[in-house]
Amino acid sequence: MSPLYFPSDAQKEVIRKEFDRLSPVLWDNLFIRGNYALFVQNTPDGLDVFLIPKDFVNVLKEETVRKGITTGGLRIGKLVRSYLHLELDGAWEVNAKGGPSLRRVIISPKAEKQFLYHQEVEWNEVTKAPAEFGDNLFVFVNNRRGENLGIGTVLETEDRRTTNKTKKYFLKPILDRGFFLREAG
Repeated sequence: MSPLYFPSDAQKEVIRKEFDRLSPVLWDNLFIRGNYALFVQNTPDGLDVFLIPKDFVNVLKEETVRKGITTGGLRIGKLVRSYLHLELDGAWEVNAKGGPSLRRVIISPKAEKQFLYHQEVEWNEVTKAPAEFGDNLFVFVNNRRGENLGIGTVLETEDRRTTNKTKKYFLKPILDRGFFLREAG
């Protein structure tokens, strides 16, 4: 495994664009006002992106120390072809630091169980949604206590049971916290 390293300016710019796409305040909340530094690591299938507390940056500036460290901090996700694929822990941190502009949905307790079992959730179980939403909208999924359950996509389908073909929405899980429970069993 390759060692952690400071991202190049080009890598940093791509990561920043991805963060800005999620929320315009995310970069500042993590790196300017926040306590994180950005590190990356080459892998065969992309670039792992890590958030590391600023307290450790001086230690990691020493190349001999950095070469001996193969992982550390919070792995927020993987950058593949200029697109950031969030991990569960990364989604949790982005949800916490993304501010009010981050696209979030809040779901009912019944829907929480469905979502954690990686099942689609009917839109009537969504108790709060972004003002503007539509087909293929990427959202952070929270329970009513504000805890991040994962990420999902709002999908649109036609209700074929009626003659007027009304549009119906549902929430499809992409990544959810129940994954760890399903994989452990």
